[in-house]
Amino acid sequence: MSRRLIAASLSFGIDLVRHLRYFVVVADELHFGRAAARLHMAQPPLSQRIQRLERELGTRLFDRTSRQVALTPAGRDLLGPAHDVLEAVDRLVAQATTTARGTTGRLRVGVLPEVGAATLATVVRTVERRRPGLVVELAPATTVEQLRALTDRSLDLATVRLPVEHGALVVGPTLHQHLGVALPAGSPLARRRRVPVAGLDDLPLALCPRASAPGFHDELLAACAARGYVPAAVHHPGGTAGALALALAGTAATFVDEATARREPGVTWRPLDGEPLVARIAVVWPSARGGGPAVRAVADALAEALCRDAGTVAAGAMPPVVHVRPASGVLT
Repeated sequence: MSRRLIAASLSFGIDLVRHLRYFVVVADELHFGRAAARLHMAQPPLSQRIQRLERELGTRLFDRTSRQVALTPAGRDLLGPAHDVLEAVDRLVAQATTTARGTTGRLRVGVLPEVGAATLATVVRTVERRRPGLVVELAPATTVEQLRALTDRSLDLATVRLPVEHGALVVGPTLHQHLGVALPAGSPLARRRRVPVAGLDDLPLALCPRASAPGFHDELLAACAARGYVPAAVHHPGGTAGALALALAGTAATFVDEATARREPGVTWRPLDGEPLVARIAVVWPSARGGGPAVRAVADALAEALCRDAGTVAAGAMPPVVHVRPASGVLT
């Protein structure tokens, strides 16, 4: 009988689910008048639909007399599978509805390696509270690695340093961080309230490897040159912790936000004189795959956690600014 159901739906193109619902109600009532009333329809159209289902299946489902309606053996054989089909359809509809609303499913989210565990925990808790049933899988990776993962579909959402060269991205919430300079506590520059970029003279610069975020790397060096600072050398220690270690040793300058610098004992952070250097971290996703409620909920949770982390860890720091879906920042 299950094969006949499939054949009926594929070969004849009837609205099989609706016809099965009619059949189940008639089988339950064993009375066309009462069944029609339950279905909020007239009796003749209901009889016609049952007859069409019988024609498509090639068998009678009911024995009808002027006094009673009874299931035939074929009808009794169909009743169980019909209930199974309808229950499965109802589950599919419910699942599709909750997924469309962003309340369930699984999203693979890339995050920059320097984002702390406490911030990531805040993201997970926020998503759990706002979208119960939505599972977030977090994967630390560099900007370039995340963009590659978006392309091969191993990530659904990414957290990257702008600017990036990618023509098919939606740029969601973007955190603008004002960068200052990290110095050892005994540095003469640490005694100043603000440090001019040009005052770093010929100190080497500790900066993320260009291969991990080429847009940010080049943009920062160009901004330094425009302010009169051309590093004697550029070191790539491989991460924020390594860059801060070089700054603490007094062997290189490094630019970070105040919240990050204050996590390291012995590091003195000073804002820059004049126009600040700005780092932009954006939540992005492929435009071709859309940005449903689940994607946007996680994007907002990420932006909020990053902003809260930058604002609360660094007492008195200049508040970071979050721009929602900026018009620029993606180089194509």
